[in-house]
Amino acid sequence: MTVIFARGFNSDSDPRGSLLVSQSIIKHGTVKLDAYQEKIFNRYGCVITNNADWYDCVIYRKNGHYYYYFPLGTSIISVPFVAVLNLVGLDVLSYAGVISYEMYLQIIISAISSTLTFLFLFLLACLYLDSNKSLIISAITWFGTSFASTTATALWSHNFSTLFALSAIYFSIRSVKHQKYKSWPAIATSLFFSYLCRPTLILLAPFLIAYIFVFSKKTAFYISFLFVAFFMIFVGFNLREFGQILPDYYYPNRLSGGEQFFRAFYGNLLSPARGLVVFSPILILVIVYFRKIKLSLRQDKALLLILIWPIIHLIVISRFSHWWAGWSYGPRLMTDALPGIYLWLVLATAKLDFYKPIQLGSVIVLGALSIYINTFQGLFNEYTQRWNAEPNIDLHPDSLFDWRYPQFLHNRERHEARLKEFSQRHPTGGLGG
Repeated sequence: MTVIFARGFNSDSDPRGSLLVSQSIIKHGTVKLDAYQEKIFNRYGCVITNNADWYDCVIYRKNGHYYYYFPLGTSIISVPFVAVLNLVGLDVLSYAGVISYEMYLQIIISAISSTLTFLFLFLLACLYLDSNKSLIISAITWFGTSFASTTATALWSHNFSTLFALSAIYFSIRSVKHQKYKSWPAIATSLFFSYLCRPTLILLAPFLIAYIFVFSKKTAFYISFLFVAFFMIFVGFNLREFGQILPDYYYPNRLSGGEQFFRAFYGNLLSPARGLVVFSPILILVIVYFRKIKLSLRQDKALLLILIWPIIHLIVISRFSHWWAGWSYGPRLMTDALPGIYLWLVLATAKLDFYKPIQLGSVIVLGALSIYINTFQGLFNEYTQRWNAEPNIDLHPDSLFDWRYPQFLHNRERHEARLKEFSQRHPTGGLGG
């Protein structure tokens, strides 16, 4: 319901066009978008030629054909949903009034993926906590992080990537706890599809396989073999389709060249516009109760392998020159690491006594603040989105560090004051668009 009634839906950003690829697969048997007139591409912003890395466009031309620039995973997984839409005689390019069926379908798929994500958050927590604690922590985590403020705002590639990552982690830890490894196909498949949806999720695979390896070398081999098999099929498809091993978006050189790594690293953690801890203060519990995590690790040191992954992810995305992810709300690029960060939170709260006022109070206060920032402000306050546009954050990235006007506290009065101050500093204009 939260997804359906959210006001801050962002379907006209990077996700626009992903369902058009799904429809092209169904109707034309290809990920190429050649069957659609170039004028239709204008609804998605623009068409790139001879440059496959431009943030305002989602359609680009390569080898004389037109393609969707962003990851293919979401488009492939969404095929069944678009197929149903087509079966009832509707088209993703058609409109119902002023709203396209593409947007309606994005809302529906986002709601479904969000529900499944919440389910896996709960199931993962249940491996360490009782059902009541699990429900509380999983609810706070979904409503109090980018699970809400990002994945509930559009059908981002993050939606399915985090869902598959959670699935892989859950089945892996459950297998180890029960010493039953029949879920290895689900683990390998989830790992591959998390990567197919978001290339940075390739970082999770070696850590999770190493975790399994500690307990069952045979199972780790099976997972690796199936994952590599999927990957080689993907490579074969790419060689045939693009004439190269990977699509342009998947190449790791996109994450190189960050000349301000430490600034980006700090920004991804503590800036008032993209800081992970700032936007989800519930994660302060991880710091305050870090000793309780250490107690859990004494019982299962191999868990450290999974817990290291979010740190590596943070380092990698901080090397990205466009680390703030454009017109986003909060730490969107850290969304992919939330499954691992959530495990930190679960371990930190596993040893908490909710009958002690201080410990229960810290969960309630930090949880409520996190939910206010991500659900109320992130989904129902239009000014948190306008914060990116006026002035254009891509033209004025210094605003990311301006604590006078933090994005998560933006409102009409602050917006007007910010614009007035900006106009005084830039009398010739320069708001950008």
